[in-house]
Amino acid sequence: MQLHAEPPVYVAHGFLSDEECGRLRQAAAAGELQPLPYDNKALVDTHRLWPLAFVVAAGAAFDAWHGLSGDAAPTAAALAAAAGPALLRWAVLVGGLLGAALAALNFTVGGRVFTGAKWTVAKLEPAHGTAPAISRFIHRTSRLLGTPADRLEPPTVTRYERGQYQRRHFDARPDGDPAGLKQFLEAGGQRLVQVVVYLNTLDREQGGGTHFSHPCMDGLTVQPRRGDALIFFPAFADGKFDDRMAHCGEVVRLGEKWILNTWACQRPVPAAVTYLPPPPDAEI
Repeated sequence: MQLHAEPPVYVAHGFLSDEECGRLRQAAAAGELQPLPYDNKALVDTHRLWPLAFVVAAGAAFDAWHGLSGDAAPTAAALAAAAGPALLRWAVLVGGLLGAALAALNFTVGGRVFTGAKWTVAKLEPAHGTAPAISRFIHRTSRLLGTPADRLEPPTVTRYERGQYQRRHFDARPDGDPAGLKQFLEAGGQRLVQVVVYLNTLDREQGGGTHFSHPCMDGLTVQPRRGDALIFFPAFADGKFDDRMAHCGEVVRLGEKWILNTWACQRPVPAAVTYLPPPPDAEI
């Protein structure tokens, strides 16, 4: 079912059964799955900082001209000689202010971007009790998206307890995040599609909805419903980052929120879970 036309957001009901959802929650809570650390650093798209170059250039030009204003007619050579030190001073000044701003951002936001717990199934044994549910999820996702299973990142299970959340974020990487983008390119390329299955149900009073914050999304919030899969597209087919797909996991006010998710990437993912055979009911 389509929830939003452009950019497109869909929900597929009954993607996993109640029993499978329950088994995955129990396995994670019982320590049967491998904990997955989360990088809580605040990320900044450095491409958006390009206007600072004009600030540095304008400030340096003003300083150089002002320093020679006593001369009747400053020569080009004199201006060029004065511009070098002025440019260095402004670069140090703006760079210092930017560094302080980023440090303040990480102090106030870093460590609190995500406050839940995650587990990975990247090393799940075929005989594990959750293998049928993970296999069904992988193969149904592959069929739904029309993409090979080896382009799906290893699924992760996430739990949010009362008071926990995930701040507004993007699941694709912009060009201005070179470190993150390099990591993505080495692990299958850009994330093109995200599939999230809710493993339990929460009503609006309990919170925990997935909220899309871009104005074009008209305030779309999807409440968790057990077994349903939410599908959206963090990047375009050519890998270009789509900044309209900013979203957050709202605060859980009552109970817990559990999800299972993966991303379809541009190329095969080295750690993809491809050794689990499809169950008989993997068709969509």
